[in-house]
Amino acid sequence: MADDFERLYAGKHSVVQELFIKTADENYVTARFCFANELNVDFFWNAVHGLEKYLKAALLMNGCSGKDFPVDGKRKSFGHNIVELFNAVRPPAPELIPARLVRPDVLPEPYWYEEPIEQFVSRLYDMGNEHTATS
Repeated sequence: MADDFERLYAGKHSVVQELFIKTADENYVTARFCFANELNVDFFWNAVHGLEKYLKAALLMNGCSGKDFPVDGKRKSFGHNIVELFNAVRPPAPELIPARLVRPDVLPEPYWYEEPIEQFVSRLYDMGNEHTATS
């Protein structure tokens, strides 16, 4: 039984690494490039997609799915909603959620908002979801 678990876990980890983490890393690097070059629409779009993939990877590695997840006694699919994904990741993986975000020294004050992490995720989603980015 333990051998089956180890074999399955390694396979799951490889799939999550390749399809979610690796592509999320690419979105993250692209988002940083876009921010540095004042490509705001592309920055928010890539930031949201990167965070979505990281959150879905956390769910998958904790035995959950983003397509059939129990919420309030019902099954739901999160789609691209990082606000709902963020709330779903918190219980199985609280150690992945920072208590607060700290402004990097190289980021000028006008670009920083002091806000709870939940509000930051919501603002990021509002600025970079498919409805905003294509409007």
